[in-house]
Amino acid sequence: MQLILERCKTAREAIKWLGDNVAEYGARTDNYILADPNEVWLYEEYQDYHWAAVRLPDDCFLVEANSFRIGEINPEDTENCMCDPDLIPFAIKHGFYDPNSGEPFNASQVYGTNERNRPRGPIDENNQPYYSLHRIWRGISLLNKDLNLDPYEPTKVYPLFVRPSKPLTPEDLINVLKDYYAGTELDEYGAA
Repeated sequence: MQLILERCKTAREAIKWLGDNVAEYGARTDNYILADPNEVWLYEEYQDYHWAAVRLPDDCFLVEANSFRIGEINPEDTENCMCDPDLIPFAIKHGFYDPNSGEPFNASQVYGTNERNRPRGPIDENNQPYYSLHRIWRGISLLNKDLNLDPYEPTKVYPLFVRPSKPLTPEDLINVLKDYYAGTELDEYGAA
């Protein structure tokens, strides 16, 4: 992030700089939320030399928690999407995506999985798909009280961009960061 701050003036410029570095050195399989006064972008790196980024709509928020979140992307929509030029051709070539299926290209389905996330518990128990997903569910639930999302969503997909139920304040964001599932069935410190 320090290199980005030293070299880039806008979030869009930072995405391009990151993409150029991935093209030269390869990906770390990481993600970042990059913002400037005019735009916010979600950037994700996949294996090898692949990456994608999508622009957050001005009236929405997103919750990111150590998992791939970018779903459908359209590389031709350069106002709202950027990606490496081989992202979709590579997926087609290796049988990860069939453009004749009628389905749009979905980056997180092709390059990621929610079956393996950061472990919770013993280090060898990595098959915990809801570890990061619960954090996403809870963040969305706290910032949009009108949505009634299932903490154990069977598809393991939550909306990427969500409109808040009211204008957000710094206190709302702090409440997300300090939340421990209080009052839910996931609260480890007290009964739901």
